[in-house]
Amino acid sequence: MLRTLSSGFRSSFVLLLMLITLAVDSRDAAAQLVPGDDSPYAAQRGAPSVVRWQVGAIVRANQGPVRGLGITIPVPTDWPDQTVKVDEESFSPHVADVGYRTIDGGVRQMIVSIPAIEPGDQAQASLILEITTYALTPPESTDELTIPRNPPRDVRRAVGSSPFINPRHRDFRKLAEELTADAENDWQKVERLYDWVRDNIEQSNEPMRGAEKTIDAKSGSTEDLVNVF
Repeated sequence: MLRTLSSGFRSSFVLLLMLITLAVDSRDAAAQLVPGDDSPYAAQRGAPSVVRWQVGAIVRANQGPVRGLGITIPVPTDWPDQTVKVDEESFSPHVADVGYRTIDGGVRQMIVSIPAIEPGDQAQASLILEITTYALTPPESTDELTIPRNPPRDVRRAVGSSPFINPRHRDFRKLAEELTADAENDWQKVERLYDWVRDNIEQSNEPMRGAEKTIDAKSGSTEDLVNVF
């Protein structure tokens, strides 16, 4: 069974579900991996946890007028293990327009247009959000789940190389091969990688530094633990 290290590292379980899919048509497989589905291959939602966040921006014109200001603010969005509801909106009279967009990769942004702020004034655009997150538990059945040879395009983008992750690093590949050499199935392979990170990398409050440096130091932030996994 997968055991949770922290709330931050728990989010990597979603990545685990992206790495493993059924050896059938990829579109059907992806649909079966949505948490809460009736499929025995889908992760199950556990107990919910509710928090309230305030997100937004305050802009002050300290030394002179401000004209034609546009602001983009990242905001939480619905995800397989969380739902987001807007409880309150607060926009000062300076705000002319507010819109939303989802950019490549699923990041949601609030777009704020402020035509002018006079000296000494301040403009505000903020939201109070109710965010419900769910612990995820493994699927009831895992024997038929396999790592796809040709994952869907959106999955390839999520698990490919990045400035903090190099999955083709020689040492990473060697370690992965050693850990999974006698695994009975693909689920067990991914489970062993997860467990190794949990047992060998200490969680810290350091700034994110990337997978390679995290393995060398044997410690890292929650983001770096996910990077290593």
